Amino acid sequence: MTRMHRLWRVAAVFLGGGGLFVLDSCDPEVRSTVLSGVQSAANGLANTFINALFLKLAEDDATQASIRVIEDVVRMLT
Repeated sequence: MTRMHRLWRVAAVFLGGGGLFVLDSCDPEVRSTVLSGVQSAANGLANTFINALFLKLAEDDATQASIRVIEDVVRMLT
């Protein structure tokens, strides 16, 4: 691993996880507002990925059903 990769990894950990520890010395109202915003964003992101997964699964099922109908029609015609 190059030095640049290690630097980026440390920066990502600091910004991702360590950034919230800075809020310990903040005003409680500001800290509450920031944390509720982070929580809301995380929930929205999780819901988006879950909905996308279910849409993809439903799309695959619909495609498979369409293929089965076409196969049935071809069998009936032959």
